[in-house]
Amino acid sequence: MQAFPPVDPLDWRERYHWRRLAAAPLSEHGPQRGGVLRLAAPMVPEWSPYSAFAPSLLPLLYSQLTTLAAGDGVDASTHEVEGDLAESWEMPDPLTISFTLRNGPVWPDRAPVAGRAITAEDVRTAVESLRRPDLHQSRDYAVVDRIEADDESRSVSFHLQEPAAYFLLKASSPRNVIVPPELIAEPSSIDWMRVSRGSGPFILSLSNLWQWTMRRNPDYFKASEAGAAYPYIDQITNADGVGDEGLSSIDRTGVNAAWRIGAIDQYALQTPRELEEALTAHPGAIAQVTPPTPGAGPSFRYGSLEQGPFADPRVRRALSMSLDRVALAGALYGGLASPDCGLDWTFVADGESDREFREWPWTIEELGATYRHDPVAAAGLLDAAGYSAEQPLEIRIDAPPDDVVADMDYEMRVHRWATETVRAQLSTSLGDTVRLRLEPRSLRDDALPTFLHFHSFEVNPRANLIYAPSVRVGRSVDVDDLAYAAMHSRRIGRGNWAGINDPEIDRLCLDQRREFDSIRRSQTLEQIRAREAEQAWRLFLVNPYGMSVRREYVYNLSSTYFAKEMEGVPKQLESTWLFEA
Repeated sequence: MQAFPPVDPLDWRERYHWRRLAAAPLSEHGPQRGGVLRLAAPMVPEWSPYSAFAPSLLPLLYSQLTTLAAGDGVDASTHEVEGDLAESWEMPDPLTISFTLRNGPVWPDRAPVAGRAITAEDVRTAVESLRRPDLHQSRDYAVVDRIEADDESRSVSFHLQEPAAYFLLKASSPRNVIVPPELIAEPSSIDWMRVSRGSGPFILSLSNLWQWTMRRNPDYFKASEAGAAYPYIDQITNADGVGDEGLSSIDRTGVNAAWRIGAIDQYALQTPRELEEALTAHPGAIAQVTPPTPGAGPSFRYGSLEQGPFADPRVRRALSMSLDRVALAGALYGGLASPDCGLDWTFVADGESDREFREWPWTIEELGATYRHDPVAAAGLLDAAGYSAEQPLEIRIDAPPDDVVADMDYEMRVHRWATETVRAQLSTSLGDTVRLRLEPRSLRDDALPTFLHFHSFEVNPRANLIYAPSVRVGRSVDVDDLAYAAMHSRRIGRGNWAGINDPEIDRLCLDQRREFDSIRRSQTLEQIRAREAEQAWRLFLVNPYGMSVRREYVYNLSSTYFAKEMEGVPKQLESTWLFEA
């Protein structure tokens, strides 16, 4: 639990708003070339898009067709798409999207690619390789019927099985990179752990699992509007001055200490107290608060929506109304959190400001009655459903293992806090009408001690209120991953972890993913949100805002609403620069 007074989210999100970044002190001197950027970034077992550990930092080494925009001048709540290898694209009809490639990109002047120009056929081959059923990227291309390449016109055309409003954003996900066909044909021709052969802005120069370093690619093809060649920074590392095992952002003691002594230049924060301490250590540092990542807050699902007590919507509504989400935000995140509902508000029209779409999450008032803390109404619903002190509702809450230390893993800590807080609030609101019992998880038989974290533990089969750290499916920024992928009945067992099986939701989820008109799509999404609020299929808690801090000499390195950590939008590092007096 947080041991300090909760902050005011309205104050903090204005005080550290993204629009202030473009006017940061000394920004008028840039951009400058040179320097080393030191990050608290994850270990990387293998720099391969075909690995189960495929890192989202891959676009630093390998180009993409399109990429997600980020930087000090980019609205942190939007999802702009920029061309990378693609110079432009068009949709001549709803089932075709055609990309025209830039002239100039080349593969590295090293075997087996030997500095040759990148062709349209190279791109087609690379994307086809990501469509293998065993790869997580294959979900992004499930709608693709076939891909055609024309080297003469430098075009790559995707022919779709049905209209897909989500496709361009999904294809821009950081793990959808373009790898040389020579490496696809002979994967053993390089050591994927230590070597890169991509056309991205950087070249891998050191990698030993925990530590890695990249240096500037002198043959990189992109430049600023003023004609300055990217990237500006000479080197990026997670290994400089932080010990033999690098520095993981999960190790909060280590990463906070590294920031204090000046061993890192930027990192993401997890609590308001961390941000305050980071600014105390370096008063000139630049902080940013971004909207929560939609669907990334902790929540609970019910063991079954088809049978048992949770098949009754009155029971589900009662549990939701028993929670005080303002108190939850204070207990879990120092107040810097919003009520979560599992959908993406940034795709929903904003009728209250001069923006086209919403920047900030829905409030409790907007989300409706099932989100309001109303113990009296909750008790009445349980009574109507047949529960009482004599016949209480039995809730067996999925809990973390008893023997896990509190600072072992951030998700595990949040799981512990969420379980304890939800249990206390349900007990206070519903009293003897509920019988609460914790059901601790156990370590999975196939868990590797090296990668021990939240997902290494099995849910106790006796639990009927089951914790999830997120409802997001994959790393895509399109709302489809929170609508169709998470709620459509066909996705039961894959994305639809809650077991929702509702014909109206199925229809609406299909409608939104096929609707290219953003306003009409927004209206459909509002219907989905209202339908779930009415049915309370999932027990949502609160979702934390994003927080990051960077040293005063670091520019054009920002967080966005969909990526609290830098690795969610890595391509911006090509235009990041460091001020040197």
